[in-house]
Amino acid sequence: MLTALLCLLILTLFLCYDEVRDYFRPRRSLSGRLVLITGAAGGLGRQLAREFAAAGARLLLWDVRMGALEELSAWLVQEHGASPGALHIRCVDVSDGAAVATAMAEAAAALGPVSVLVNNAAVVRGHSVMESSVGEIRQSFGVNALAHWWCAKAALPGMVAAGRGTVVTVSSVMAGIPSARMADYSATKAAVAQLHHCLRWELRCTGVRCLLVQPFMIRDTPLFRGGAPIRYRALRPLLPLLEASAVAVAVVDGVRAGRERLVLPFFLRHVVALLPWLPTFLHDLACDVGGAATAMEGFVGRSEHE
Repeated sequence: MLTALLCLLILTLFLCYDEVRDYFRPRRSLSGRLVLITGAAGGLGRQLAREFAAAGARLLLWDVRMGALEELSAWLVQEHGASPGALHIRCVDVSDGAAVATAMAEAAAALGPVSVLVNNAAVVRGHSVMESSVGEIRQSFGVNALAHWWCAKAALPGMVAAGRGTVVTVSSVMAGIPSARMADYSATKAAVAQLHHCLRWELRCTGVRCLLVQPFMIRDTPLFRGGAPIRYRALRPLLPLLEASAVAVAVVDGVRAGRERLVLPFFLRHVVALLPWLPTFLHDLACDVGGAATAMEGFVGRSEHE
């Protein structure tokens, strides 16, 4: 009995090693640091802006919706006490590499180099491969994947020169889980997860850190509105949807602690890693229960005004 308990303790510590280690890491101050958040105007981006502002950072907020950015800026100042001088907004299409390079150069000249880059912008179409138009597929890969390359290429020279900085890659647990009507989203999230791993090796001796964020579905964001993971309603309380505010708190804490990977909830890290090792029939059964065939049936997504 004692041996079994000891083995269970060792296994638990092994599986949770990163979480335990990161809990005790010292937190670095973000006061005065320039944080760039893409897709900042709504959903997770909005909550990230609030949490980074609360940490004392200066914010560079990019989105394609200027009206929503202006509303966000007013919300941060009026309801959360952010300093107007610490907020800088700009309408930028991050899928356009030239536009990103221009915007980053102008921001660097006016505000100094970016210290934390949060690649958060994303779109979800919810169409099958056969239903998706060429334009929709190009936009999905442009916003969800290529934008990470463009922003990293534009921001990293300043970080490397300063000898510090953090690149935050917002991916998803869907990078490792198949689902009908999510081929473009899942493929792009897998692509940026691999980008993160490669960047870690390229930046090992520069002082620049990389944080990979892979959350489960977030409830209060329009990206997945109408979608319902977990096929059987009775099982849904076992894996509740995340709150954008809670994810944002974890991301900011991860940046301050110098974490390298953040999977929310943390146990999905091991579930996703285990799936490829299962026999096909068990793999398919697990994915079916998880909603691989049905999760997007009620999907309505973001309205044109959001």
